[in-house]
Amino acid sequence: MMEDSELKIAGAEDLSFDESRIAVWGLPTSAGGGTGRLGAEKGPDQIRIASRIWNTLRTSSGYQFENSGKICDLGNLPLQDFSGSSLMDEIRRNCPSDSWDRFLLTLGGDHSVTYPVIKSIVSKNNAPPGLVYFDAHPDTVDQVNGNPYSHAAVLRRLIDENLVDRERTLLIGIRVPEAEERDYIREKKLKVITPEDVLERGIAYVWKEIEKLINGDPLYMSLDLDVLNGCEVPGVENPEPGGLSSRELLYLVNRLAPHLSSCDIVELSGETDPAGITAKTAARLAIDIMGGVLYNRL
Repeated sequence: MMEDSELKIAGAEDLSFDESRIAVWGLPTSAGGGTGRLGAEKGPDQIRIASRIWNTLRTSSGYQFENSGKICDLGNLPLQDFSGSSLMDEIRRNCPSDSWDRFLLTLGGDHSVTYPVIKSIVSKNNAPPGLVYFDAHPDTVDQVNGNPYSHAAVLRRLIDENLVDRERTLLIGIRVPEAEERDYIREKKLKVITPEDVLERGIAYVWKEIEKLINGDPLYMSLDLDVLNGCEVPGVENPEPGGLSSRELLYLVNRLAPHLSSCDIVELSGETDPAGITAKTAARLAIDIMGGVLYNRL
């Protein structure tokens, strides 16, 4: 059961899930975290608040979509009493989408929430999506402290359970992998673009690699905010130096959004960023994603 609230993401109107083109919901949990700073349970509402600081609702390219009549905000799923497998089951049972036909924007929460969301939709339509995975970390360890549903194991669960199309999976921004993660990536032949690749080959190269995943079949984007350079997003659970710039990420997200089936934005731990820069960056990404989806479907 979702917790309804007067706090909605910018652009949301009084629509039901079935009436909307874009449905937003929040998964406020840090129970899958624990390898860094906690606080991601406050992320969904921090993104919503930050989304309302602009005078007009518009994308970075200037597309305005106030009163579109196509966005609903379902509120947050109460998750404070869940962890481990019970957390995964609760999210999976309550996922509002049963196909890739309606765009679902998930606001995290730590990165563990990606696994049950994708699992829920795939279990209902048997269509594993391609995956664009923006993250500083590969998230391919087998478990953390006995928890196979940690935010550091989410991609491994998705790959091992065939919930995503491995041939159409691309990891972007990866740095500081553990030895176990390097071995897994090599074993599964996963395509990785590091920040060094961006530096040496340019952002146009990254987009060309993303374009290879776009073929009309479902495509999911999972966006961990720590993919960005840590000095730009101090309010994430595991900030890392040397990541993508916000300009590079916005460029890629704006071009990618019209081709996405659904996505998530995760790992905002805004209390560690009192200036609100990280929340504002997350909100800008959310707005550009929603605008890109709507613009493509005019």
